[in-house]
Amino acid sequence: MILTQGELCIRGYWNLPDGVSKDNVLDWFKSNIEETGLCDLTDTLYFPQTADAEFWNILPQGTRSVLVQPVLLSPNPSMNYIRNIEGFILLASSMRYAYNEKDRAWIRAVSNKLRSKN
Repeated sequence: MILTQGELCIRGYWNLPDGVSKDNVLDWFKSNIEETGLCDLTDTLYFPQTADAEFWNILPQGTRSVLVQPVLLSPNPSMNYIRNIEGFILLASSMRYAYNEKDRAWIRAVSNKLRSKN
């Protein structure tokens, strides 16, 4: 899942609660993102062996590893940013210890590519 510049991109298999219609899927994701505080994340989160990820309703059932990489605004010394968080990249895996250091470095590089040039 990627959220950047207000746009949400979701790929893969996600468990949605019963009663969420196709028309309301994005709203469901956005409200859960707000509840978890992912939009305010400034540092990378990596949970290499979480048990069923009960702490976030947004994650697929059976999730064992979670990596969340924030997308931050490009530094601009001429502007004083109150909020420099632009979004995040979230990866979930059914394998424990799914993301090694090279994987996490690659995701950081992708995050840097998604920065806007304000």
